[in-house]
Amino acid sequence: MSFVITKGNMNTITSSTDPEIARRVKNFLEDFLATVPSFAVSQQIDALEAELAKLKSEKAKLDNEIAKNNKSIEKSNKQIAKINKNIEKSQKKIEKVDEKVEKKVVEIKEVEAKIQEAKSSMRR
Repeated sequence: MSFVITKGNMNTITSSTDPEIARRVKNFLEDFLATVPSFAVSQQIDALEAELAKLKSEKAKLDNEIAKNNKSIEKSNKQIAKINKNIEKSQKKIEKVDEKVEKKVVEIKEVEAKIQEAKSSMRR
């Protein structure tokens, strides 16, 4: 293999004029060629790891948000259950009051009937 290296103003070095420098340059280029692919892969790995860390962080934030939402839903469900119990209690109270009112209406009608009967018997 032979190549030409220029340094400065047209000072050229070839493998025949300075074999030591040519050998060093060749070794450097071979090393460079050997490390470039692994460096590129290393850079890709670093970029992917950074992206993975970002995604994990976002997932953790979303998990926390989901947990907060679930707690809020549980709290709301408990409040709804409590309200439903209060509604049931109120409905039972209303039913009891309605029963009492119906009894009083019957009693009032009975008393009115007695009054009417008494008035009728007085007129006779």
